[in-house]
Amino acid sequence: MQADDRFVENPDEDLSVQTLQLPSWTWPVVSLLALLVFEVTADLAWTIVVLCIKFGLENLLTGLWLRRADPNPGRGWACFWFSLLVGVGKIFLSSALGIVLFVMVTAVIAPRGAAAANLPQLRTVAGTLMIVVCVAEVVMVLLGVIACCVARWHRVTIWISPVLHQARRESVWPPGDSETAGNRNSADVVLLPAIATGVVLLPVAAIYAIVNLQLSSAVVVPLTMAVAGCFLWLPFGVTAKSFVECWPETLLNAVGEVRSASRYRLPEKAESERDLDDFKD
Repeated sequence: MQADDRFVENPDEDLSVQTLQLPSWTWPVVSLLALLVFEVTADLAWTIVVLCIKFGLENLLTGLWLRRADPNPGRGWACFWFSLLVGVGKIFLSSALGIVLFVMVTAVIAPRGAAAANLPQLRTVAGTLMIVVCVAEVVMVLLGVIACCVARWHRVTIWISPVLHQARRESVWPPGDSETAGNRNSADVVLLPAIATGVVLLPVAAIYAIVNLQLSSAVVVPLTMAVAGCFLWLPFGVTAKSFVECWPETLLNAVGEVRSASRYRLPEKAESERDLDDFKD
């Protein structure tokens, strides 16, 4: 993967973007929205889901920032979809854990003999949890497929880590370095479960199509196998094995050749191409 030609051929072009940060009133607004949801639905489970939305907002903002700031438009779009996938995964996981914790605490602290009285409420909460799980799984499968397709179309590999949030807040490019990025790629953490869920749901959808929709098994079964094969192929080679593989500009930054007068400039064409070629070799 190479740097964008806009930077290489026009080193004097200022491509800086505004810093994207969560406003200070985000948490009060989310809390007010959660209270409104509780007043309308009288269901604490949905209130927990709304509160947990905040855990995914950082990834959404980082994805939007990368789409605007990245000199490689294809990589920017791929990172946007992967960041959105990570954000949805955080919302789903925190919501599920919050609902389960609520059910456990309610069952433990309930007075003796009150369990039967609380059973309808617990059933409602459990039903909400199942809805959240089903919707989140479908959304994550769709986002995972879109993210993989965009990355493959633009022939880029993706690395998502918290260091990108700090780069967004400070409007710094390249976004961090391999030392601060850590060894865990968040894209792997959410992508593989999302694709695996899609593979598991395909047979269920096939059985439903054959039994309930009366579709021909001679058509449904081969189609299901083909789609499952595509699902298994999509994630391979999409995520980067290291931070530098996704962001080679950080290697140039490490040797002091990536920045000049502007934050969003790369070195002269000959030097940048030579350094990137040396890195690839």
